[in-house]
Amino acid sequence: NSFLGALVAHLVAMTDANNVAGVSVTKEDAQTSLPNSEQMLARQAISLIDHTSLGLDDTDEKIRTLVDVAVAETPCTAAVCIYPKFVKLVRSMQKEQPERYPRSLKVCTVVNFPSGQEPTEKVVQDTKAAVQDGADEVDVVINYRLLIENKQEGCKAAQELVKAVRAECPQGQVALKVIIESGELGNEELIVAASEAAIAGGCDFVKTSTGKVKVNATPEAAEAMLKVVAASGKAVGFKAAGGVRDAAQARQYLELTARILLGDARRHHEVDARQLRFGASSLLPALRSCATSASAAAGTKRKADVARCFQFWPVSCCFQFCVREAGDCRHSKQWEEQQQCG
Repeated sequence: NSFLGALVAHLVAMTDANNVAGVSVTKEDAQTSLPNSEQMLARQAISLIDHTSLGLDDTDEKIRTLVDVAVAETPCTAAVCIYPKFVKLVRSMQKEQPERYPRSLKVCTVVNFPSGQEPTEKVVQDTKAAVQDGADEVDVVINYRLLIENKQEGCKAAQELVKAVRAECPQGQVALKVIIESGELGNEELIVAASEAAIAGGCDFVKTSTGKVKVNATPEAAEAMLKVVAASGKAVGFKAAGGVRDAAQARQYLELTARILLGDARRHHEVDARQLRFGASSLLPALRSCATSASAAAGTKRKADVARCFQFWPVSCCFQFCVREAGDCRHSKQWEEQQQCG
C-alpha cells in the first residue's frame, strides 16, 4: 500500500495534475479508488492550515468547536490559531483526550496583535507567558506603520523586536512567525525590506497579514516574500493569511511556493508545513468539501475528454492510471494488445 501511494504521487507529479481523473487499484480481486489529484491537493492544503479564530467575541465554547472542526477528519490541520488566553484550554483538551486531540495539532497564538504598536517589553512578556502556557507557535506583528513612515528605522525596530521575541521562543521548540502586514505596506520595496528584517531577526516564517485589514494575502506579496526567503538560504517558511478561501487559491500558493523554493511548480505536492501555511477561518470547510466531492465531479467535468490509459502489471496487482485529456485518442493498437493479454 505504501508503494502504491508513492507511485500515485509520482505519476501525478509527472503529468498535468489538472487532468488526472482518477486512480484505481485492483489487488487480489479487490478494487480500491485512490484520491485523484484534486482530492490529494485538498488534503495536502488542509494539512497546511492554521485554523484560526481571532474574534473579540471568542469564548471557550467557540474555541472548543474550532478545535473539534480542526481534528474532525483526517488529515487534521497543522495548527489552531487563537488568542493567548485560550492556549491553556486547548492544551488541556490535548492532555485529557490525546486520541481525539493529538499533539500533532499545534497550538498557535498571537502577540502584539493586531496593531503592532505595543511596547517591546509587553510583547516579550506576553510571549513568555504564552510559551509557558503551552503555545507551540507564536505569530508576532511588527510595527509596520513605523516602517511605512521611515524604512530604515522601521526595519531596525522590526529586527530588534523579532530578536527579543525569538529569545522567548526556543529554536526548534516554538516556531516564530512574523506578520509584516503586506497589504498595508503596499509596495514590493517595503514588503521585501520587512521580510528581510524578520529573517535577520531569526524568524521561522514570514507571514503576510493579520487578517484585520482591507488587503491581506495576495500572490504578488507572496512572490516577493518567497523570493526573500529563497535568497536568504535559511530554513524559513511562508504563511499566507487572509483571503485564501478555496482550493483554486490554495493551489496557486502551493505552486508558487514550489516554483520559488523547490525550483518547479510541478513539485507542489512536496511542499510541507515547514515551508507553507495558510492562516484562515473559512478555508477548511471548502477544502474538506473538495476532498470528498472531487471524484464525483471529475466524471461530469471531463465527460467530453478523451481517456488515455497507462497500465502496469506488478506480480499481484493491476494498477491503472487514467488521464483525461482533450484531443485525439492516442490509445494505440499496442496498448490494446497489452490490455488483452494483461
